[in-house]
Amino acid sequence: MLKLYLTNDTLNADQLKIIYQCLGALFSIWFLVGAAAIGCIVVIIMKGPAYVADPYELPVENKKLEDFPNL
Repeated sequence: MLKLYLTNDTLNADQLKIIYQCLGALFSIWFLVGAAAIGCIVVIIMKGPAYVADPYELPVENKKLEDFPNL
């Protein structure tokens, strides 16, 4: 695209169309990557430094209950 633009003095309509389509695709990809990066940053900020939502403390086990089967 850049070679086409720099090597020709006059560009016809088809060549300009190709250049504009390539620029449109390039900017679309940049915007898509930028939006995904912003989304990733928001998720990282919302998660915070601890990667656990709510820790659940297990109850204390009573080993005596394991000696006798429930009848």
